[in-house]
Amino acid sequence: LLHAINSRLACSAFDDTELMGQIANSILLLCATAAFARNEVCRGNCTSHPMLLQVRRKASVSLAKSCETTRVGELCYEEMYLAYHNGMEINPEYFQGLPDAPSVEDLQNFFYAKPPPTYPTFQGADGGKDRVCRGSTWNDNNPNNYVAVYSESLDDCKLKCMSSYGCKAIEFSVGRCELWLKEVQATRILRNFECQRLAEGTGLSWNFETKGLGTVCRGSHPNDNSVDYFTVAAASSLALCMDTCRETPLCSGVEYHTSGRCELWTRSIDAHRSVSGYQCLRLVQKPDNRHCELPACPPCRTAVEGESCYEDVKWAKESGIYSNPEWYPGLTPASSFEDFQRLLTAAGTTTCTDVPCGSTVPSTTTTTTTTTTTTTTTTTTTTTTTTTTTTTTTTTTTTTTTTTTTTTTTTTTTTTTTSTSPAMTTMPEQRGCESVWDVVASDPWSSDTCGNRITYLINTGSTEHDAKKTIAVDYLVCDACWPWPKYKGSDDTRVSKKRGIAQQNWRLNSAGLSSLAQSMHWGYTWHHTTGNGPSLGDWELHGLNFVPMVWGGDAHMDRAVQDGLPSGKKAVLGFNEPNFPGQADLLPAAAAQLWPQVETLARDAGIDYIVSPAVNFADYDPILWLQHFFGNCTGCKVDAIAFHSYTCYARWLREHLERYKVFGKKIWLTEFACSDASSLERLPMSGQMDFMREVIPMLERDDDIEMYAWFSMFEDDWVYPIVDGKNGDAGLLQSDGKLSPLGELYASFLGPDMLDAPPIVTVAPGPTCRTAQVDEDCYDAVEWARTSGIYSNPEWYHGLTAQSSFEDFQNYFYVNRINDGVCGSAPCVRVTATSSPLCTSRGNCSGHGVNVFGADGFEDDAAVKRAVDELFRKGVRNFRVINVGAWADAALNAINDAAQGGHVSLQITSLFFDSPSTCSSLPSWMDFSLANTKRRLSALTHISRIIVQLDTCSICQESALYCINPTEQGFGQDLAAERAAVFKDFVEQRYGSLIQEAHEALPNKVEFVIPFQNERATPTSMLERLIADWIQPLRAQGRKFYLEGTIYPFWTSTEPFFAGFETGTARRYLDLAAQLSLDGFHVSETGWPQSCPLNANSRPPSLENMCRYWNNSLYEVDDLVQEVGSRLTVYHWKMGPANDGSCGESTFGLFTKQGSFVCDTSGLVQLERMTQVSQARLEAPQALPSDHSQVRERI
Repeated sequence: LLHAINSRLACSAFDDTELMGQIANSILLLCATAAFARNEVCRGNCTSHPMLLQVRRKASVSLAKSCETTRVGELCYEEMYLAYHNGMEINPEYFQGLPDAPSVEDLQNFFYAKPPPTYPTFQGADGGKDRVCRGSTWNDNNPNNYVAVYSESLDDCKLKCMSSYGCKAIEFSVGRCELWLKEVQATRILRNFECQRLAEGTGLSWNFETKGLGTVCRGSHPNDNSVDYFTVAAASSLALCMDTCRETPLCSGVEYHTSGRCELWTRSIDAHRSVSGYQCLRLVQKPDNRHCELPACPPCRTAVEGESCYEDVKWAKESGIYSNPEWYPGLTPASSFEDFQRLLTAAGTTTCTDVPCGSTVPSTTTTTTTTTTTTTTTTTTTTTTTTTTTTTTTTTTTTTTTTTTTTTTTTTTTTTTTSTSPAMTTMPEQRGCESVWDVVASDPWSSDTCGNRITYLINTGSTEHDAKKTIAVDYLVCDACWPWPKYKGSDDTRVSKKRGIAQQNWRLNSAGLSSLAQSMHWGYTWHHTTGNGPSLGDWELHGLNFVPMVWGGDAHMDRAVQDGLPSGKKAVLGFNEPNFPGQADLLPAAAAQLWPQVETLARDAGIDYIVSPAVNFADYDPILWLQHFFGNCTGCKVDAIAFHSYTCYARWLREHLERYKVFGKKIWLTEFACSDASSLERLPMSGQMDFMREVIPMLERDDDIEMYAWFSMFEDDWVYPIVDGKNGDAGLLQSDGKLSPLGELYASFLGPDMLDAPPIVTVAPGPTCRTAQVDEDCYDAVEWARTSGIYSNPEWYHGLTAQSSFEDFQNYFYVNRINDGVCGSAPCVRVTATSSPLCTSRGNCSGHGVNVFGADGFEDDAAVKRAVDELFRKGVRNFRVINVGAWADAALNAINDAAQGGHVSLQITSLFFDSPSTCSSLPSWMDFSLANTKRRLSALTHISRIIVQLDTCSICQESALYCINPTEQGFGQDLAAERAAVFKDFVEQRYGSLIQEAHEALPNKVEFVIPFQNERATPTSMLERLIADWIQPLRAQGRKFYLEGTIYPFWTSTEPFFAGFETGTARRYLDLAAQLSLDGFHVSETGWPQSCPLNANSRPPSLENMCRYWNNSLYEVDDLVQEVGSRLTVYHWKMGPANDGSCGESTFGLFTKQGSFVCDTSGLVQLERMTQVSQARLEAPQALPSDHSQVRERI
């Protein structure tokens, strides 16, 4: 339509009055905009129609604008100040020529002088599609050329490259992204891959951004500090540390300590934490001009003849004021030129963008902004004067602060002010609308008085009541026009039925619950139970209504099903932000599939009210997500709609609310507070108060809003920085249990549905200590710290050693509020555990299992069943059964019997599918033929996932392909040279047809595993050929394939102390599987032996270490599987006590021959503590060297 208008129509087409009456306003505006852009002259009605006049003014602005001073909240403003503050700390020479205290205009013009950017683009290498990247030649695929990372999509892979220092190209396949550090000069054809080179932009630079002195770098949240994220170097200065980063491929930033420690990070730095002596800096690419695309205008400038603004002002003063005086509130024909220019500039509808100099009439509001860098002691006196027709109230607050910072101070003097200091807890008096009728209420688009705005709405059809309600919400200075009382009286102790809080439970205590119960009606903790902190009984005792939430799918749903919901609650909340990556992250169809479980949980708990998943604004539009959810969830029980909002102005939140009313249900606003990058002025507590004064009365009076819960977080509490490192200071409750000033304001509002507050309960002091018990989150965290963390990261546990007791570690967690306060109480002197922990607090071990080696040394089938049942009770559901000499029927039957209901996986060895018909030396009961394998597997009716290991060597001793352990020998390349050729010939000529035969014989849901060990045992070149010729065609038909190999800490090191599961090695194996376009990796064996002479191993072989390794691998694998899903399965070696002859003559089993779990009965997990904490010391397997340099080097 616009194209047609530009081509054919002139503004004169609208001279006809009748035609103007017939055409829609939107088309009129389009046509007029196009006409003015062509500098056509309007005639007739075109010159007098106010809509067209406004369009003409705005079109002229866009054409004529030559300068514009940036403002707070705009990208240029934020970026240039960030660059200046970082640069003055890191590279002050860059800013030579600027004054010592540069103004906004100085900085903007400095950056505007830099060339504008052209951004990087990707170009397909040799077309890109179905191509893999290579270095200098077609076969140059040296692993040093690139770094492989997981990536969800091609666009995600590109983004990773553009944000990675030194990345030159990408190679992408499903789930895998190679970031190339070497120039891609050649490619090779391979289907389903894509190779693209990065063409660098111009006007862009990589710069260090500091997170400030006293900060350490973290990954996705302040506790995310994996050793896999960085390497450690020595640097005598921060400058040298940064130089080393620039020389390190894919370096994302540095963490520097004054001692000379330099961490070179390669993972993106998305969070930080305060620790003295450190400094964290991110290396990021930014445009040199910092998005400052126009120079700053002079601070004031009166238009001169010949300029468009001059013509607009002259027209307004000589014509407009007579024909349309209502357009110029407060002005008369006698007003000065400057007065007219000032009004037109504030209105933003003309070419005037400058405030005029030499005003003849004092401005209603005068703002002065100064920027200084100084160390000062400042005494500030703030006087707030509130005037009504009958009362004058003056409040003075004096604050003294000492600060060393760069500050921007804004002083505003207004004829009538309603702001309140954060420290002021008394509520403003109720006033009448007449007290603010003539107060100017401005926004980014216009400036007018409260009274004129109300009158305008009445004249356009609103009732007086609705007009006052709208203007009072939209303009805080007009809040006295709110048509109902806003605040409770001083003796009113009632609470609003709607009002609630979203609060982490571990931050609460009894005093806090009491304060909340006297201020609001309900709360929730993002958990189906209260979680760490006060119990459900504590909530009920104080009279605060707890509402449970089923946070998401997978482990969250499993735990909710396992625990159930608390009974009789008023509602249950659905999934938390399922349309948001990093939160529940569920597609609508997946959420709909899980919803019946939510309904069952509610029904079983006697809860008859179910609230929808709570959506937030994200790439997946929340309204669309809910529409798709309801489209997939026909007949589902959903009684109300929940959503989150972090806007900072009530008028914007009102727009959000209106969108959700399309579903025709009551609305629960279950997270809201001010945290918006475009409203930085409202992030402090004073700004949160202004937002509250606008929004809470609106929520109370909206009949569609059934419940609302403020997101209670102080500035330093937020785990994820919402506004680029900044967060809203929105906490309602202080650590001592008293309401913050913001909390007192929140409690003060009046609503139409008030309830009597519950009686105040005085709680007698409880026990001063409580030692964590097995299956509790605190116990899990402390055990991991004792058995793994203290070895891998001793610097995390200041004052503790490997010999420190459980109680010492728990006390450290409690005092320092580690892991979001997972340990809510100090320990007592004694602890008694009753069973080993389930695989961390998440419940079932989704990726961890055990090996069963034939009969495995158990005394009878009943002992096997006891062992299997015990593993199921502990949450272990993955088994790898090695058929030794015969089918391990006792184990297979026990697993199948225990598997009735729930997910269980079983992997078996194929033993080359040998049988008496292929090997004359095999007896009849050693039949592993495909036909017999299929028959036996089909009898395992309760096992939901079956995996078959496709061995590459035979159990037939007369065969040239005979070997003892196909798992550890891979393709057999590590055998003697003359036999290696035999295996190589088999893999290249016959193995693929064996895979095809197994594919045709077994159901498609059966998954296959290819044995792997290392490059020597299974050369990548052989794998690639096998995959291209045989495996990929079968994967295209839906068959899943995995690699497998072993991970043993005593194979890779001779260090004389305990080591945990090698997560880094598992990640490398997963990357290899992704590179080869396979579905994942299985760690066929991991564990801790009684003895192992291989590689001169000196790790201490003890039952205690085996149990510690078992517990450690449960945690590590479970955490890793939360990230990578079913791509990884890990099997512990092994379940039974039989000696298998590997790595020496003795192997620890998890169970005795009678079927008892040794880590329960050994006294290691259930260690009886000494009665005095000072005496309760666990002896480490072997003391660490007094010189810890060896340990630090390894870390």
